[in-house]
Amino acid sequence: MNPEDLIALLEPLREPLPVHWWPPAPGWWLLALLVIIAAVALWRMWRERSRRLAPLRAAADELKHLGENATAPDVVVTGVAMLLRRVAIAVAGDNATAQTGPQWISYLNGLAAADPPLLSPTLAELPYRPDISEAQASAALADCERWLQALERRR
Repeated sequence: MNPEDLIALLEPLREPLPVHWWPPAPGWWLLALLVIIAAVALWRMWRERSRRLAPLRAAADELKHLGENATAPDVVVTGVAMLLRRVAIAVAGDNATAQTGPQWISYLNGLAAADPPLLSPTLAELPYRPDISEAQASAALADCERWLQALERRR
């Protein structure tokens, strides 16, 4: 028999089937699992940080509202003092309620951990003064705003 005749008897070559994308290789499953775990972890961290910063954002909004709508300087200073107390309670818990006077301002500066201190010691006695100027009220607003920003950066 002739070798050419043997080749003619063979069936024609078939193209291999294309490689399908499904099911993926085990490495892709592992990668997908790691991406899902990372996405869930990032989402939980973002949610926790957002929850921690919610009182500070609300306080910043209230401070802005107080600065825009208050008519008398004593109302502004009293509002700033009350806002500082509420934020300290929200951030640090009941430890903030025992402080008064200069220790209170020192405690607030310690919460923000800013150097130099952001709140002046006169802020503790300012709500109790009968004669408060516009400059003192706007300085109290600015100090409180800087303190809130420093507290937000720290958290």
